[in-house]
Amino acid sequence: FPVTIFNTILTAAEVLYQAQTGRFPLWREVGTGSMVPVISPTVLNGGFETNGTIGDFFSVWGESVGGTGVISAETTIVNSGFGSARSAKLTVSGTAGSDYASIYITNTQMGLTYGAKYRIDFWARGAVGGEKITVDHISNGNAQTFTLTTTYQLFTAYLACLDGFKIVNAGSTAGQVVGSVYVDDVSVTTLGPLFRHVPIVTGK
Repeated sequence: FPVTIFNTILTAAEVLYQAQTGRFPLWREVGTGSMVPVISPTVLNGGFETNGTIGDFFSVWGESVGGTGVISAETTIVNSGFGSARSAKLTVSGTAGSDYASIYITNTQMGLTYGAKYRIDFWARGAVGGEKITVDHISNGNAQTFTLTTTYQLFTAYLACLDGFKIVNAGSTAGQVVGSVYVDDVSVTTLGPLFRHVPIVTGK
């Protein structure tokens, strides 16, 4: 019977295509992963417990707002199950495309590998329920949107590594309930590199 062995790493262009389309066939899941998160509630400020510099609420993380967007450190509505004392509060009060509040972290800050696939776990809730939160590349292209309730829930997103990732409360998200969302206890785990099916050995 015919046998095919393949193990060819994706090119940069293929990584970009796969990451932006979100198409990950099962045979692309192979590779070296790790069960040790590169970000966790206690590593790289995944729990948002540490202040940043002046004008920056969270160390390590970048912050970006537009229009009615506001970012702040929340000390009351936190994911208490992990002993958290702070969470990231992202607020918008308008529905224009310019209304957003975003926290992000880059490849350099996380030590991520371009072309590898990562699992992003985070806890989030809304102020009144029905709010939507989005996880995506910093440069956009594979947005994954989650609907929140008024209690903290665990959500998971999968992204190939391009430039890092961001968590966004955007007023223009379809069906959005504008207001505040709360994010806490982020973990990022390496799943492994992406591969394409190119035979390197064939036989019978």
